[in-house]
Amino acid sequence: MSGDKACYFENIMKLIEFDSENPPPTTRVGVIASQEMIQRIRAALPNSIQAEVNQLPWPVAEAPINGGVAPSPDIVVCEINDPNQVFAYRQEVGDLWPDATLIPCATDIGEGIVANATSLEETSRQTEDQGHLIIHNVALQLPIFLRYAEQRRVADQQSHQLLQLKKLLDASNRMHSSLDQQRVAVEILSEFSQWVSADSWHLYVVSDDEKFMELIGSEGIRAKPPSLTLRTNGPGIIERVWQQGEMVVLSQIELGQIGVGAKELREKDEQAKSASSILCFPLKVGQSVIGVGQAIRVENKSAFSVGEQEALKQVSTVAALALSNATQFARAEKLYMQDDLTQLHNSRYLRQYLEAELRRTRRYGGQVAVVFIDLDGFKGVNDRYGHRVGSETLREMATLLRESVRDTDVVTRYGGDEFTIVLPETGAERAFITAERVRQRVAAHDFHGGSQHTFHLTASFGIASYPECPAELAADLLEKADLAMYEAKAAHKNNVKLAKP
Repeated sequence: MSGDKACYFENIMKLIEFDSENPPPTTRVGVIASQEMIQRIRAALPNSIQAEVNQLPWPVAEAPINGGVAPSPDIVVCEINDPNQVFAYRQEVGDLWPDATLIPCATDIGEGIVANATSLEETSRQTEDQGHLIIHNVALQLPIFLRYAEQRRVADQQSHQLLQLKKLLDASNRMHSSLDQQRVAVEILSEFSQWVSADSWHLYVVSDDEKFMELIGSEGIRAKPPSLTLRTNGPGIIERVWQQGEMVVLSQIELGQIGVGAKELREKDEQAKSASSILCFPLKVGQSVIGVGQAIRVENKSAFSVGEQEALKQVSTVAALALSNATQFARAEKLYMQDDLTQLHNSRYLRQYLEAELRRTRRYGGQVAVVFIDLDGFKGVNDRYGHRVGSETLREMATLLRESVRDTDVVTRYGGDEFTIVLPETGAERAFITAERVRQRVAAHDFHGGSQHTFHLTASFGIASYPECPAELAADLLEKADLAMYEAKAAHKNNVKLAKP
């Protein structure tokens, strides 16, 4: 088994641990009986059984409530001297504590004296048929029931743990089914929503330099998040979770008291203005926070419970592993398709992208144009100022090109001092206008190459557009644009030429 897989399964198993060596927790015994009966029950408990015995009132609905939740006994022992009491106890105890084991005890059973024995025996047979037994000797029979309750609770706990483990493994399989970051983000948010109910979900991933967090997934009644990009050193809730690496849960009251972060969130996000609870949690691999998840419940919805917070901690551990794999793959793919010097796309990306554009254009109609660019006299920069200045000059050129075209246009470094621009949905005439505008900006630009020098450069442009220029492959269209660029070079450089059909 590889190290990554071993670490993966180790993290999974840490989420659910079976505690078979430690003794079971104290059995809670609730008693509806006289003080004499309670004393008998306490006296009947062997030292091997850890039990907490408390008297319950009748009706049991009047039982004291701690922290808003009635304590749930494991066993309810009720003293009966009337056969009809069994059914009354069963109904009321079952409604309030459905998981508790009900044990009816006959009055004076310790001495073997049973009032109305014939009726009680008949009641015993009826209750046995319905899953309840009436015990007749506290000292002998009650410890057996207590051990049974302990065993059942442990079995139920282990069964629940096994179900949770299966649920986590199934979730893990779904989240690890792809290495595409966007698909993984969709799966992660889908899993989050299966474990915890929320009106809106957002998923951020930390950038390579750890200076920003980028939104990669959003789900819910309002998909638009507070921001697509957040600075990791910012004052908001999401940024705080990244900085501290701990879950943050805020109620409606707390949202109005946490200062700048909440104020900015509410100003930018209409849904957050009416949020009743916001839960932000880190996605961690080891000690590193690689992303942050956010869940929002709108006005008049309940706050996120402790159980829901624990559930998200469990599933987020698995989600972090899936997101880490997808993010690393995306980064490796980006490096493969990116020019190291200029951070533009490289020629590999260019060919793949242009092939896809040609297929789309053939299928749905439209146009696509390629502009081939070559710097004029760039060798002179290297000769005069050195290759370091030359490299910085290429970076300047890349920035200038990116700023000169639309967001939908794709700029690549083809190699050396050659660049290309792919213009989707653009014919030859509009491509010529764009290329001419870029040419003028390049000629007017003051280049520095990261030095104190100032110098000027020009560039020659060649344009080929489809379908004006027939092309079966991306290489065909690139070749036509390249030939047009050489025509521009031959025509005294610093000009734009269109490829011939």
